[in-house]
Amino acid sequence: MTVTTTKRLACALMLAALAGGPSAFGDGAGKPGPITLAASKAEVHGSTLRYEPQPNKNTLGYWTRVEDWASWDFEVAAPGVYDVEGLIGCGPGSGGAVVEFRLAGQSLRLNVPVTGGFQAFRPMKLGRVAIPRSGPQRLEVRALSRPGPAVMDLREVTLRPEAAITHGLLVFGGETYLLDGSGTPLRTYPGATRDGWLLPDGHLLLAVNKGKDHPGGAVVEVDREGKVVFTFEGTQSEVNTVQPLEGGRILLTEAGDRPRLLEVDRSGKILVDVPLRAQTKDHHLQTRMARKLANGHYLVPQLLDKVVREYDATGQVVWEAKTPNWPFTAIRLDDGNTLVSCTVGDLVVEFDLRGEVAWQVSNDDLPGRPIADACGAQRLPNGNTLIASYRAGGDSVKLTEVTRDKTIVWTRRDPKRPGIHHFQVLEADGSLPPGRPLR
Repeated sequence: MTVTTTKRLACALMLAALAGGPSAFGDGAGKPGPITLAASKAEVHGSTLRYEPQPNKNTLGYWTRVEDWASWDFEVAAPGVYDVEGLIGCGPGSGGAVVEFRLAGQSLRLNVPVTGGFQAFRPMKLGRVAIPRSGPQRLEVRALSRPGPAVMDLREVTLRPEAAITHGLLVFGGETYLLDGSGTPLRTYPGATRDGWLLPDGHLLLAVNKGKDHPGGAVVEVDREGKVVFTFEGTQSEVNTVQPLEGGRILLTEAGDRPRLLEVDRSGKILVDVPLRAQTKDHHLQTRMARKLANGHYLVPQLLDKVVREYDATGQVVWEAKTPNWPFTAIRLDDGNTLVSCTVGDLVVEFDLRGEVAWQVSNDDLPGRPIADACGAQRLPNGNTLIASYRAGGDSVKLTEVTRDKTIVWTRRDPKRPGIHHFQVLEADGSLPPGRPLR
């Protein structure tokens, strides 16, 4: 097994040699040090946001207009992966603003907490970014909302080099297994799967391939010891997706002469039955990773129909996007866009609310053409996209992580395992990360 990241920093990072510009320091042993972007060196855009130089402040303050924003221009001598931290202050009555930090084609969002006062500064971990190349960089900080009188005070932003990108993974396909960030197997399931989830109690909820034990496919839940605690047998040709829902319900899709989406309870009782408008000449190429949305609708990628459709609870199509190839994974993002992986097209496309292409990445954009049947995909909290390659055999790349500007920052190979159908990104210790997984 081999995991690669962006090229490590070979020497202490150096910034632009501009008088008074931001600076980075090494530890004297050739290791890179943090990059600190001080409020005093920010460029302010707007009418009220300003730098406050008083010693007890030394901050960007008076941020009372959402339209105002700040930026820093700096240079790095070598690429690297960084943890980003902000020194934030926020007074009572002004919490809850959403602020976006944009750098190197990636974005990190902070829901600003009350810290006890605008000069009661607290360090806030914002997330991780990959700076893919040396040269000029720009960090922008913008408010997306301001529910109170002010957004926040910002004294400085610090970028600390990270040793490596490490993903724990729950993998589905010809083999089903859970890995920690070092690639060490923690758990396995003795069967092929299409989709699944690590649940908060440590159980695995799986969409299991059709076979001798499950002629129509199945949904199976196993505990930490591998004991089966729930089974729902498919009644048609295949079960192609599964999703845990609130109240213990489970979503699944069935492929067959009557393609449909179901919600069932833990007794196996069907509570919701939504007919899907999919072709029936090829059951296997009807649907894949369907998901229930926050609005109660269902997002369904339909492979051979080359379309992603949003259905309401009655089976009416309320939105759709035509895809350039077979859609496999469809993910509704927080901004309303929809991220779609297109299997044999070897590309991932992001559609806006009108069904038009807002962003895409394919092998034509990437050195080495690493995508081989783009099945599973997940949008990460830092804005990067992780893409599975189902037809990747041998020592070929089986997972590829790309930034918004289409730079590869991480890959995974494993010559002993087959290609990956879908996956769930976990913490490095194999536990569930916080937040809603965009997968």
